Amino acid sequence: MSGAFGFGDNGGGKPPGESTPKPSLADAVSAIRPRAVEGSVDVASSDAVAKSHGFASREEVGPVSRRRVAAEPSQPFSMRLPRSVLARFARFADAEGLSYPKALAKLLEKSEA
Repeated sequence: MSGAFGFGDNGGGKPPGESTPKPSLADAVSAIRPRAVEGSVDVASSDAVAKSHGFASREEVGPVSRRRVAAEPSQPFSMRLPRSVLARFARFADAEGLSYPKALAKLLEKSEA
């Protein structure tokens, strides 16, 4: 009974200990054959259904290019700040319409003046 499910199959009713040898892994893998494709996919209708559900086609993406060349090389900078200080800095950058690096540069310019 369990042989139908792959458990305890001893070679078709042979007494225990006389089971047929299992094929090697290489033989088992080489016996795998691909299935034939059951039908072709209509790409146009598939894209239409995807678009109607809000999916964007990946083929429509153009090349990505840099928007501008950096004036000088950049260096990563990280530090742990109290939340209140970081909140003040973020409010300053937002109020000035600056990125964090430009906001830091502006504060340094003000401190040197």
